[in-house]
Amino acid sequence: AMARPSVDKQEPLERATVMLAIDVSLSMEADDVAPNRIEAAQEAAKSFVRELPPSYNLGLVSFAKSANVIVPPTKDRSAVIAGIDGLALAEATATGEAVFTSLDAIRSVPADGAAGVPPARIVLLSDGYRTSGRSTEDAATAAADANVPVSTIAFGTDTGRVDIRGELKQVPVDRLSLQQLAENTDGFYYEAA
Repeated sequence: AMARPSVDKQEPLERATVMLAIDVSLSMEADDVAPNRIEAAQEAAKSFVRELPPSYNLGLVSFAKSANVIVPPTKDRSAVIAGIDGLALAEATATGEAVFTSLDAIRSVPADGAAGVPPARIVLLSDGYRTSGRSTEDAATAAADANVPVSTIAFGTDTGRVDIRGELKQVPVDRLSLQQLAENTDGFYYEAA
């Protein structure tokens, strides 16, 4: 009477992974997007985090002169939100490095018995104009070879300006390179409203 029927059942682990890559270059301080590009990108990223299905892995990469994994792929949304809130601006823009670093993070997701890398996508928020690191073209080739689409969101206008060490510099958005990165990887290109 105390024995109950039981069945061992294996449930597949959701391995789908999205990497958010956020540009933290000094040009993201331009206030042509209210209140400024970086804060607008942070708010958009946090909104995306809240809408992403909780079963997906989500990671965070920031990039300026280099790219760094701030939060490795996880289902812990609070860690990603905290990472977004803690972003700090720095010099240069290494868009290609952001893609390569995101691809490395995707490969780090445990296989859990599955074959190959998990299904993945990179969402890159930037104002464009790579000034450091490997080229965006090389990054697009690597992402396409890995079958990882890169969707890009452009933040800024053609009239953006930012004060860098007392000098007012023009920092127009580079729509073309962000659009080409998305198109060359079967991703989507958007402009932030």
